[in-house]
Amino acid sequence: MVSSPRCPALRELCVSIARGVDSLCIISETLERLELDMMNGLEELTVNAPMLRALNVHACFTWRKPVAAIYSSRLELLWWSDAFDPSFVVFSEMANLQQLTTFNIPVYGRFDFKLLQDSLMLLQHFPVVSQLDLKLNYERDLSRYVYLMNIVNKLPNIKILSLWLHTKGHSIGASVFHLLSICPGVRKLKVTLRDNLKVDTPCTSVCACQQENWNTSYTLDILEEVEIRNFRGSEHDFAFVETLFTMSPVIRKMTITLHHLASPSELLRSLGNLGTCFEIKYDTSEVSYEPLFSLFPETPDDHCS
Repeated sequence: MVSSPRCPALRELCVSIARGVDSLCIISETLERLELDMMNGLEELTVNAPMLRALNVHACFTWRKPVAAIYSSRLELLWWSDAFDPSFVVFSEMANLQQLTTFNIPVYGRFDFKLLQDSLMLLQHFPVVSQLDLKLNYERDLSRYVYLMNIVNKLPNIKILSLWLHTKGHSIGASVFHLLSICPGVRKLKVTLRDNLKVDTPCTSVCACQQENWNTSYTLDILEEVEIRNFRGSEHDFAFVETLFTMSPVIRKMTITLHHLASPSELLRSLGNLGTCFEIKYDTSEVSYEPLFSLFPETPDDHCS
């Protein structure tokens, strides 16, 4: 129905919350943006769209083994938050891929966690990409789980690392510095803390997250720009910024936006290196930073009951 013979001018297509489609094949000479969201029960996907520039696949295969073939040599943006196995998912050569996004990577959990395994296979499938977006999730009570980030041992060669962290009050140092240790080419680091300070209070010094070693045995020689949003002002947040400056002698610009409930501190400004443009912003608008989950802006119909 949506392939070129019936839709010869189609540029954008979003299929959301559609049931009963077990096989989907789209062949389009004009399609540029495609989003498939929560197509529960999808078993086989084929997309042949030479003009496709952005693709988002989210929760369609319901974490079963997907069978997919994506032929889109011009693809620039790939969001894949679903099951993945390179033995059954085929991508054509994507020399223009600029941004790779995958969400819901657990920092603590169980070793047999299927979602983490699929995310790792996806990340290792693309050797080079300009920007990598990851969303890391912490459990509130870590006592029942093990630290999983050491399993993440390979990421694409990237220039920009964008992290969205729902920490629930835990320290971010161990997980972030581990990722940086396997990303030697990062020039810009963007960290967004998604905590609600009314609920996600800082954890205690005996919490498991503060027992993990921060891997600081390397130098971030080319990291030039850092942006941290929703800075909470906890003790381990200050330690994170101070360690970043110590490991990154060439940081030219550091921008920190305080959470609207965080208290301003002169200590924060004193952490900067000589020659670094250090900008501290005070959020008075109570902005809730959220990662984009859709290629398409919301419309009034999205909120109809």
